[in-house]
Amino acid sequence: IYNDGDEIVEKGTLILPYVLLAEGEALTLDITNAAKSMGKINYEVNEQENYVTYLGTLINIPSNQFDTKMTAAAYVIYRDKAGNEYTVYSQYKNSFTTVNKLLGK
Repeated sequence: IYNDGDEIVEKGTLILPYVLLAEGEALTLDITNAAKSMGKINYEVNEQENYVTYLGTLINIPSNQFDTKMTAAAYVIYRDKAGNEYTVYSQYKNSFTTVNKLLGK
């Protein structure tokens, strides 16, 4: 979607305490309790495989909750040449993580 004329509208990461997501439910922008981090800085651009990896910033999570079990999903909102907007998600596959693990601590 990145090299064929589509426009990236927004990209980011959603984070939510694992216990607040019902079993089988996907983490999406429609879930109001999720902390949203918008990606601003690209740190890998691979034009051969047609993807961009970005660096987001963790926000709205107190540091005393950095070891709480969380689930996460990356998302990209893009607009095609016809003006249609789409949202694509990549869900965290290992059921849960913590903010400290995401930060590599």
